[in-house]
Amino acid sequence: MLKQLEPSNRLNKKAISYRQLATISYSLRYQLTKESNQMKTTIDIKQRLDCLNILGVYYSAPLETKAYGLQWYKLAFDVAANISTKTGLGIETAISVISALSPNNKWGQNIDNADRLCAAYVNGANPMDVKVSTYNPNKEKAVKCLEENKSIELRRILNGQKVTAFYDCILYAGDKTHSFGREAVCVDGHAKSIYYGERYMLKDSKSNIGKKEYAAISAAYVTAAGIINDIEQPEEKITGCHVQAITWNHWRDIHGIK
Repeated sequence: MLKQLEPSNRLNKKAISYRQLATISYSLRYQLTKESNQMKTTIDIKQRLDCLNILGVYYSAPLETKAYGLQWYKLAFDVAANISTKTGLGIETAISVISALSPNNKWGQNIDNADRLCAAYVNGANPMDVKVSTYNPNKEKAVKCLEENKSIELRRILNGQKVTAFYDCILYAGDKTHSFGREAVCVDGHAKSIYYGERYMLKDSKSNIGKKEYAAISAAYVTAAGIINDIEQPEEKITGCHVQAITWNHWRDIHGIK
């Protein structure tokens, strides 16, 4: 079950000008849809331009990547539910532990770390003795989440923009009453690279994201989702986190990132 979320092996080695691709793909679709009177949008020019690179990566993704990305957070929710069932911990607690341990951690390791940390806690062992593949302050956050009885406090403990958004996206995928998830977007170094159309190495300081920048990038993914919904008219509207998951997986495939 833990392996189903590993990045796929689909690779596209072609050099792609994301802004050029976005401009062509979006302009064509926008004009066709506008002319057929199917698009009624209040999205202004600046907002549309701000998410061109995101749209370029989205529209260059194969259908199977889009289908996989649409399910990514639901699959993550199912993994958290599995940990919850095994340990007797609440689903919110399991998701918060996964989220707390996510920074600079590969997804497979992230899940393994969370699984072992939760098991140690419920079995009476010291969870701080569990080796994890992220930073110690994040492990401390995860332990605090385990010790917290009130689910409403978990977001406060997580605190960071990215880890809180990750929590919101996963929980919303399995519980649509979690209103924070409707506008949440998990912005990491890859999501930032997609936004700017330029690859930043995750260990490079350029991949760091300030609060204002995070808000701008997150808003661009939400705008991209709105445009895609206007163009494609899906039965179930996608959100910014869906666009992030689809483009995130495609970006990793393009660059051969494991």
